[in-house]
Amino acid sequence: MRSKFKWIFALLLAFSMQFSFAQEKTVSGTITENGLPLPGVSVTVKGTTKGTQTDMNGKYSINASNGQALVFSYIGFVTQTITVGASNTINVVMVEGGTELDVVEIVNTGYDRTRTKAETSSAITTISSKTLENRPNASFLNSLQGTAPGLTILSASGQPGSAKIDMFVRGISSINAATEPLIVIDGIPTNGNQFRNLNQNDFETVAVLRDAAATSIYGNRGANGVLVITTKRAKFGSALNISYDVVTGFNQLPEEHYNMANAKQVLTIEQRKNTGMGAGMTDAEIAAWDGSNTDWKKVFFKQGLTQQHNLGMSFGGANTSNFTSIGYFNQEGMVPTTDFQRFTLRNNFNGKSNNDKFTYASQVAIGYSKRNQLDQETNGDVNNNT
Repeated sequence: MRSKFKWIFALLLAFSMQFSFAQEKTVSGTITENGLPLPGVSVTVKGTTKGTQTDMNGKYSINASNGQALVFSYIGFVTQTITVGASNTINVVMVEGGTELDVVEIVNTGYDRTRTKAETSSAITTISSKTLENRPNASFLNSLQGTAPGLTILSASGQPGSAKIDMFVRGISSINAATEPLIVIDGIPTNGNQFRNLNQNDFETVAVLRDAAATSIYGNRGANGVLVITTKRAKFGSALNISYDVVTGFNQLPEEHYNMANAKQVLTIEQRKNTGMGAGMTDAEIAAWDGSNTDWKKVFFKQGLTQQHNLGMSFGGANTSNFTSIGYFNQEGMVPTTDFQRFTLRNNFNGKSNNDKFTYASQVAIGYSKRNQLDQETNGDVNNNT
């Protein structure tokens, strides 16, 4: 009797397994977005490890049973869950608006050494291109004012392209020696003579290294801090992108209400003080005065025009990428004889082998600037026409 019961139980178990397998079927369909096939969509059977992805035509095929739920997910789109019914075909239209990914900030400390911000314990502040772009400053140093803690930038002159800019990282580190931080552009150290020939619209990031742990790889040259500048590059496999931006501005002396004296009023004051041209003149002579009545503020100062034009082009193939930019900057001073002009050209080309084991790159940067300044402002360390 017991043996007979075992045989009956075995037959029931086999029948139930056969029945469950008979319920599983192949479900297929097409995933689209705005009428176009969407490749790479993840399709999984909820509660199981079964899964697949859509092909280049947006098609998929997966085994599932009636009543099971299929989960369709893709980055940037709303995840959809659909229950398998009698039909063997399930087509899905994806809708944008999925969960955003957390942004991982990469910190470049120079010499191709990068870390995530979470892994970095050094005192480093990274300024992005969004902060620097289209600021109407002749020098990118002026654009860095107030962007990083511990970075102090002092301008001793308001003339266009002035070299009288002092920069300190965490205060003055020496009384007699140089106190300016080291500037590194794409791994190449540069000196203060070149700061006016740099177009800040070409910058991807500027990292300010403030402590010894961050600047140690630069030795004693980084004793005053380091500014690590990374210029823009195109990504591999990116489409052609052309951008053009223009900035126009005006600068002038602030309005004041000093109620300056005119020529007759000055002569009257000189008459009373018995000095100058008005000494010895009578009231009638002053009233009949028909000489010049010059507004010297309008003679020595004017409204200055600032123009900035930037043209950029980037594209990338499977193994090569290229970024090219052309920039023109012209700033007129409020003094009629002062102005600053700059022309820049930059090309960053990158390439790699099919197996990613060999990479190569070239960087070409050309800058020319010309400045007209007042004779009272001189700086022997910086060439005015670099």
